[in-house]
Amino acid sequence: GAAGAATLVVLVVATARMAKALMHYRRRTQTRSSRRLLLTQQALEGIRAVKMYGWVEPIEQRIIASRAAEEVELEKYLVLRALGTTLAFMVPSAVIFSIIAVAAVLGRMPSLGGVLVIQVLVNLLRGPMSGLPIVVGYFTDGLVSVRRLE
Repeated sequence: GAAGAATLVVLVVATARMAKALMHYRRRTQTRSSRRLLLTQQALEGIRAVKMYGWVEPIEQRIIASRAAEEVELEKYLVLRALGTTLAFMVPSAVIFSIIAVAAVLGRMPSLGGVLVIQVLVNLLRGPMSGLPIVVGYFTDGLVSVRRLE
C-alpha cells in the first residue's frame, strides 16, 4: 500500500515537472510559429515590392530559417509529449511492481490471491493513473493557448 502510494506520488511529481516543461516548449513553439506567420503575411502583403526589388530569395530564406527554428522547438515538445504518454502507460505497472517488490523485501511476499487483489485494485485505478499525464498535456496546451489570447 505505502510503496504503491509512494511510487504514485513520485510519478505524479514527475508528471507535474513534465507538464511545466511541456508548457514552456509549447509557448516557445507558438511564439516561433507566430513570427513565421507574420513574416509570411508581410511578404504576401508586399509581394509586388518584393518581386520588383528582387527580394524573393532573401525573404524566402528568412521564412525557411524561421520554420527551422520552429521545428526545433516543436521536436522538443513532441519528444516530451511522447515521454508523457510512455509514462502514462508505465505508471500502473510501476505501482504493481513496487508494491510486490517492497512486500518481498520485507519478507511478506503476497500469496497468489494477494497478488491478484493488488492487480485488480491497481487496474481499477489504471484509467485515472494512465490518463493523468495525457490530461496534463492537454491542460498545458489549453493554458498556453488561453494565455496567448490574453
